[in-house]
Amino acid sequence: MIEALAEVYAEDIVIRNRGSISLNIQKIQCDYYSFIKNDGELIREWAGEFMTQYSWAEPVAGYISREFEKSV
Repeated sequence: MIEALAEVYAEDIVIRNRGSISLNIQKIQCDYYSFIKNDGELIREWAGEFMTQYSWAEPVAGYISREFEKSV
């Protein structure tokens, strides 16, 4: 992954520390991160699906659905 990011000059989005690796979310655009920052436009555009092919994403989909219901 680091090599692929380096090819497009984006390796600085990865933060590596001893025993951990993470993303610098300030350097990426992500609908979910915008959603949890309460971007009203994204909340209104919720189509009811979030990574449906992954069972581990179901709690997040539930969270998004609840927030959508609050906004309507």
